[in-house]
Amino acid sequence: LESDEVTVTRCRQVLTLWITGLDALARERNSSELLPRVHPHSSGQTDQLLSGDIRPLQQCSEEEYLRLTGQTDLPENQRIPQKTFNATEKYWQRFEAWLGRQLRETTERCFRQLSRFVENCNFEPRVLREYRGEYGVIKVGVMPQDIGAIDVLEFDPDYIVSWVDKVADGVFTPVQFVANVFYRNGVQMASFRGDTEVEDIIHLTAKDYGDVVGQAVEWVREQFDEPAAVDRPIAQLPRLAA
Repeated sequence: LESDEVTVTRCRQVLTLWITGLDALARERNSSELLPRVHPHSSGQTDQLLSGDIRPLQQCSEEEYLRLTGQTDLPENQRIPQKTFNATEKYWQRFEAWLGRQLRETTERCFRQLSRFVENCNFEPRVLREYRGEYGVIKVGVMPQDIGAIDVLEFDPDYIVSWVDKVADGVFTPVQFVANVFYRNGVQMASFRGDTEVEDIIHLTAKDYGDVVGQAVEWVREQFDEPAAVDRPIAQLPRLAA
């Protein structure tokens, strides 16, 4: 890539023939071993690129070579003969080496980022606050959000990537707030949950968990408050004499 424009153009032309030819041959023979591929037993932290087998393309007939590389319909002066093509093997080897480095660097970066993501998603659940009233108590807690339950296919891929990066970088933390309603005898009567993201997992405030508390309070009111005045019988007022 740091060479002059003529050399770069020539390299691209040659690499295009390698890619086109090997891909076409791999499809015809239904064999992935002709192409560079990921090692099937990679540890999961970094992927290892295995080199493809280029000999079948180098050893095929001139006519088949031209067909596989898509040069059959080109004028003869624009074709790269097979003998000349086979002499460019070093370009292909350098390309494979570059692919291997890019793959290794990318998977290492992804592993580090995903490790931070998992670490930032996990924390110890804890009780945040208790609200006591006439009928019992509302206990508010926070716990890790169930990331495994998220269907990533429902979201735009760019959004998911951005969301994971922000969690990994500590911009916010995905959490689940829960408000459990206990009657005064200690029996749990209801539970309200809500998933959200918070900027400061250490210092949570009522603003963060207000939604689930509001749901719990509304439920308690519906269960225990007296009927509204509009539902009560209206006392008849004495009429004035005519």
